[in-house]
Amino acid sequence: MNRSGNNPGLAWPAGIAAGRALVYRLTFFFLPLFLLERGRSGWEVGLLMSLFAITTLLLAMPFGFCNDRMESRRLVAAGFAALAVFYFGLSSAAGFGPLALCFLLGGLGASLTQISLESLVLKGAGPENRGGHFGVYNSVTTLVVAAAVIAGGRLLETLGFRSIFFFSGIGCLILAGLSFRLGRSRQSRSPVSAYREDLSARGKRIFILILFFFAFHWGAEVTSYSPFLRERFGYDLKGIGLYMGIALAALSAASFLGGKLSDRLHSIRRVMAAGFILSGVSQILMIFPPPGLSLAFRILHEVGDGIILVLIFFWASKTFHVARLSGNYGVITFSLLAGQAVSSLVFGPLGAALGYAAPLWMSGIVILLCFIALQRYRREIFAGT
Repeated sequence: MNRSGNNPGLAWPAGIAAGRALVYRLTFFFLPLFLLERGRSGWEVGLLMSLFAITTLLLAMPFGFCNDRMESRRLVAAGFAALAVFYFGLSSAAGFGPLALCFLLGGLGASLTQISLESLVLKGAGPENRGGHFGVYNSVTTLVVAAAVIAGGRLLETLGFRSIFFFSGIGCLILAGLSFRLGRSRQSRSPVSAYREDLSARGKRIFILILFFFAFHWGAEVTSYSPFLRERFGYDLKGIGLYMGIALAALSAASFLGGKLSDRLHSIRRVMAAGFILSGVSQILMIFPPPGLSLAFRILHEVGDGIILVLIFFWASKTFHVARLSGNYGVITFSLLAGQAVSSLVFGPLGAALGYAAPLWMSGIVILLCFIALQRYRREIFAGT
């Protein structure tokens, strides 16, 4: 029996994904500050960040389909090459036009590497211990994200943006070369009608819609999380990075344990329901002082998120045929990214008007409504899992 913790097909994807998380998350949170330092106006900063997000969103489904028809490792390498151009460009580009091109390439590279690596992980999971397989992958990558968020502010203060961008570009080129050590992925030539048939069941469509609304809290966090911590608790960049990093470490642990637990259960329904409750309630309660209590609830929120994210992998792998798994998972990724994008447009102005705590507790209520919908349609959603 092949246990996922020793799965040779998981080591390289997890290692490459960890490298991606490191170079990508060291600076991504601080990009608006870099653009402002370069003399970009507020609307230019917003437009550039939107270009990155919209490119990632629009390419999620096409890249999912590409991973069913092409070798994923080649797509991973191409994605890292695009990210390398993005970082090298940021270290030298001055005008708005060159920066816009850099952000378009960055969104392309970020989407292609994420979708392709997750495709390899999904298709590499065997029929046994698949939850542990997904849990290890998500745990490793999230733990590296936590470390990168904590280290990013400190390194940028010491070395500056240009140096970090240059080293990130070098790191992406190294990762592009290492990507060819990844295993060969399964390929198919399924017609579009087959994907349409895969998604015809009402339970599948309802769950993907639930995930769209679940991702609303990510939009709230993108627009309001760090301003809330600065406004409510007076944290500086280092304090914000430490707060976020500790919480993300909890998400890493929850991903690992949630994956292992899913392999031991007859149905994942109750575990996923618990994840939604924990995520929603804690998202609401984290707005209250003192800082230690807020962090405790934030950790519980990330535990809930970690459980849900791993079980989304598990649900997809049990629900869709492996020949079309990447394309169908691309639809799930598109739904999550679309939810984040739409809610960012809503919660950005709300946070400025009502205070930055408002989007956080409002999005917590949305998560709890998702739980209610999950319970209402549970038989259809979890049929066959």
